[in-house]
Amino acid sequence: MDGEAVIYFPPELLHQVAEMAEARVKRVLSPEAKIKAAERGRAALERYRKANQQGVNYPQIGSVPVR
Repeated sequence: MDGEAVIYFPPELLHQVAEMAEARVKRVLSPEAKIKAAERGRAALERYRKANQQGVNYPQIGSVPVR
């Protein structure tokens, strides 16, 4: 099915509906794990920027030169 659908069901059937929708439980991170994940994300972003932009600052579209 493409798009969205609204489905009404009794709350008692929530577990069955979640199983049919192949729902997953959201992972809960400890504060230490959150810090480590944020550090990995920042490091990965920095590596991406270095690999793809090589430090070049491209002007924004329609930017006005600063005097």
